[in-house]
Amino acid sequence: MRPCIQILAAVGAPLGLLPLFLRLCGAHVRVQHVGFAAGSMPAAQSGPLLQDVDGLIVCGDTTAGACEPGRDPDSWLAALREAAKGRMPVLALDGGGQWLTLARGGTLHPDAAAHYGVDPRQRSQTRAAVQRSGHAVKIAADSGLHRLTEVEELMIRVRNNQAIATPGEGLQSVAQDWRGRIFAVEDPHHPFCLGVDWAPHLALHQRSQRRLLQAFVRAASAVDPDADIAMRERA
Repeated sequence: MRPCIQILAAVGAPLGLLPLFLRLCGAHVRVQHVGFAAGSMPAAQSGPLLQDVDGLIVCGDTTAGACEPGRDPDSWLAALREAAKGRMPVLALDGGGQWLTLARGGTLHPDAAAHYGVDPRQRSQTRAAVQRSGHAVKIAADSGLHRLTEVEELMIRVRNNQAIATPGEGLQSVAQDWRGRIFAVEDPHHPFCLGVDWAPHLALHQRSQRRLLQAFVRAASAVDPDADIAMRERA
C-alpha cells in the first residue's frame, strides 16, 4: 500500500529534501503551508486536513515561541488531536515536540535558557556554538525512538529557545540533554506518535534520522494501525 502523508509546515519552514525522501520511501506526499499571524498561533485553515490521509507530519520553525496554551485555532493542534484519536501515525518535527505537548495539554518553558540557568552573557556564544557543532541529547534506552534510530545519543541543531516543561497526557520524555531539557516526547501506547524538537529532514546524512523517517512511512503503510511499527516493542 502506498500511503498518503500530509505535511503541515509553517510558511518559510525549511523542508529540505523531506517530500522527496518520503516519496523515495514509497509515499504519496501532500504539503500544506500554514501562515502565522504576528505573535500568534498559525491561522486556522479551512477544509478537512486529514481526509484520505494515512499519516501526519507537522514541521514547525523558529517561531515556535508563539505556541501558548489558550491559542488553539482549528489547524495544527486540532489536526494532531484528530490524528491521535484515529490512531493515525504522527511525526512532529523541528519544534514539533512542543506542538505535540500543547495538543495533549502539556506546558512549555518560554525561555529555556533562563529556566536552565544559562548566564545571559553567555547565551549568544552558546547559541553560536550549538549551531556550529550541535547539541548532545541522550535517548531513553527503553523508548520507541531508541528502537527506531538505534542510537543512544544524538547531536542535534537547536533552532529556538523554547522547551517542553511537562509532557501532555499520554506522552513521555524520551530525549534530554545533560541539564534535563526535554527534546523529544512519544506516546508508547499509540502505534506511532512522536514529536522531536530538532529537524531530522535536515540531517539526512545521519543514518539514524533516515531510519526514523523510513519507519514513519512503514507505519503509515500498515492497513492495521497496530500491525507494523509501534513506539515500543510489544510483549
